[in-house]
This record gives sequence, structure tokens and C-alpha cells, in this order.
Amino acid sequence: MTTRAERKSKGVYGKWDEEAMRHAIEAVRDGTMGTKKAAKQFDVPKTTLLRRLKNMNKIAVGSRKMLGKSTDLPEEIENQLAKHIEDMEARFYGLTLMDLQKLAFQIAEANNISTRFNKEKKIAGYE
Repeated sequence: MTTRAERKSKGVYGKWDEEAMRHAIEAVRDGTMGTKKAAKQFDVPKTTLLRRLKNMNKIAVGSRKMLGKSTDLPEEIENQLAKHIEDMEARFYGLTLMDLQKLAFQIAEANNISTRFNKEKKIAGYE
């Protein structure tokens, strides 16, 4: 699954190098330079560097950068949900967006997963 930022990014977002970000984080953590200087020297966004230093960004998996907020459902459950959608589509029973949002909410509730889903309407968000 791709993140919203990956689907909508047409500008300069995510154009920095992951290896350069690691070097910038190391430089700030070992005290050789401040965040502003490290961001400039390693050509990475200062705000992203700050978030990475505070561990607020989702950690990159392998060499793939993760942009934006992390997802509410674990990746394993998202993959199972995607497979279910494909199976239903193969049987000519496509799910609407509302069906999918309700299903994602029910899965989260059944597995006691803390989410940002709308508990009043009992549906997951658009993303």
C-alpha cells in the first residue's frame, strides 16, 4: 500500500536521500553540529530531520522512504484486507468505499487496535 503523500506528491517532497538523512541524524546526535547546519550540509529538510530526531516519523523500511503519517492498521492486516478486496473483486462482488470503511473499522474493533477512526459513525477514514 502506498501512503497518501506518495500518491499525491508532485513537488519537492521526499526528494532527499535516506543515507544523507542518517548521516545528518548521527551528526546531530553526536553533537558535531546543530540541526540547521546538518540539514543544510546534508541537503535534507530541517523539519523532517527534527521529526526523525524525535522519532515522530514512521521509520523507513529498507531503502524505501515513508512519507506522511503512519497507518492505523498494522501492515499485515492491511495486506489481508487488500487480498480480501481482490478476492471479492474476482468474484464480481466489488466493495464500495463505504463498505471498505466499515469493514476496516470492524476489523480494528475486533482486534482491539487503537485507531483514529470515527467511532460515532463506525467507519474508517477515506485514506
